[in-house]
Amino acid sequence: PGSSVGAFLLPYLQQGDLRMIAEATPAEVNACRRLLPGLLDAFKVFRLDSLTDAEAIEILSRLAQTHAASVRLEIKPGVALLTHRLFKRFQPYAAFPGPAAAFIRTLCDPARHKEQKGSERVVDVEQVVRLFARQTGLPEIFLRDDLTLEIETVRHWLATRIVGQPAAVDSAARLLTTIKAGLNDPGRPLGVYLYCGPTGVGKTALAKALSEYCFGTGRQVDRLVRLDMSEYGGWDAARRLLESPQGGPASWIDRVRRQPFCVVLFDEVEKAAPEVFDLLLGLLDEGRLTDRLGRVTDFRSAIILLTSNLGAGARSAMGFAESSGPSYETAAGKFFRPEFFNRLDGVVTFKPLEFEEIKAIARKELAELAEREGLASAGLVLRVSESVATLAAKEGYDPQLGARPLQRAIERLAVSPLSRWKVAHPDVRDVTLLMDLDEQEKVTVVVDLAK
Repeated sequence: PGSSVGAFLLPYLQQGDLRMIAEATPAEVNACRRLLPGLLDAFKVFRLDSLTDAEAIEILSRLAQTHAASVRLEIKPGVALLTHRLFKRFQPYAAFPGPAAAFIRTLCDPARHKEQKGSERVVDVEQVVRLFARQTGLPEIFLRDDLTLEIETVRHWLATRIVGQPAAVDSAARLLTTIKAGLNDPGRPLGVYLYCGPTGVGKTALAKALSEYCFGTGRQVDRLVRLDMSEYGGWDAARRLLESPQGGPASWIDRVRRQPFCVVLFDEVEKAAPEVFDLLLGLLDEGRLTDRLGRVTDFRSAIILLTSNLGAGARSAMGFAESSGPSYETAAGKFFRPEFFNRLDGVVTFKPLEFEEIKAIARKELAELAEREGLASAGLVLRVSESVATLAAKEGYDPQLGARPLQRAIERLAVSPLSRWKVAHPDVRDVTLLMDLDEQEKVTVVVDLAK
């Protein structure tokens, strides 16, 4: 505060040499009163009340008509009303007109309509939905009431990406249908869930899948903000979580501020310092995180996920799934304070993976290998035998790490021989390749003559 721009300007304001208009949130005013009270005393403070729904819609309508008239666009009925509804539902913390007014200006930007001629230069509700989807990343099915979202469809989509965890997939599907129905609490994050279970069983993969489903249609595809909480377990952890070394907001907070529609993953949250848990209480409950300077970051358009390995050290936690094993939810309930644990919307337990599930993951990874650019650009189709998937599953599973080593095994067993074949046959195009095991149980790649 002593070396800030405000402190520099203060004497000029007090002497009347400078006149200034400033805007601030109540939290920022309180921070100023605490840190540099003389600056606040130099101003006359006026509080601006929030607009009513009718006032906000009227202002947005006038803005749309004004901008449209300046660039000769026609505004169809319902544009202002739909803009207000989308912002109120999906950005309930954003005061009107503010961001909604900026949205209207973008909607009426002449550059977006320069290819259109005459009567076609129209702004309608379909363009409102498309622009809002592009800016937020939300799929249109969440934005349009005329489209239905069946829970079985969501379950199937998630199950193709997350193998062997039907309970976790069901929990995620129910969260997505709740968001679609608009039944989530607008005063909290879209969802707050603890994913617990042994390592390498799909907790992070499900977080990525949720991020892709909810926010994967916008300009910025990667909407997963991931923090390794073991990095915030030592001295000064709370400050390091909130601030960069230069004193500004931490990089992950900057990401959320730039794009509040995201999934925030606090990985291995049990390793964080106790003071970090105190900070997270407000985030989990009200979706707000405030630093020492009164800067507020809003998480009410985010899904908050926490992962924990608590209980994984108990007997029967390692190896393939067994009928009895540790209770990860019980272990988490004993570790976290009640006021923290009770702020969760749910605790989702991931079970150890069985061998057939490991093999299914191997098949999925090998199928994705066939879609890589090096093959697709040459018109090469890859078929992988079941024996290769079985070998990858055997060599890519560790009792303590679950399926985590599988990717390394696939790189060694499948990617390496495929790369050698590609280098040795640079001019071969538009054929089908067969990856199989030879008599020595080694992976080979040959042209599939049957195809």
